[in-house]
Amino acid sequence: SARIIARKSARRTMIVDGIMELLKSDVIYKTIDYRNRKEGWIKQYMHQPFIAKLTQIHGQLTPGQSEATLHKKARKSLIWEGDVNTTVNHFLFLAWTIHERSG
Repeated sequence: SARIIARKSARRTMIVDGIMELLKSDVIYKTIDYRNRKEGWIKQYMHQPFIAKLTQIHGQLTPGQSEATLHKKARKSLIWEGDVNTTVNHFLFLAWTIHERSG
């Protein structure tokens, strides 16, 4: 139904906006010195801010759950792609990673 599609669209928008907010924040953008750092260092530096943001997002998606449960869901939903020759499919990232692992 159109109502369900609209809800999913708003949910995806909230997820993407939350992640973009983190990526544009001073914590990430102005601190990591991405031009002079190796990818592995950047990923390691970004890990904790991403876990914090994903914990917040999961809290918005499933209110009322304990901080420990939200943190566990955040850790499960963070996928680091280590092979520069592959790409995480956007459908997998947006639909499966957040939605399916929220339950």
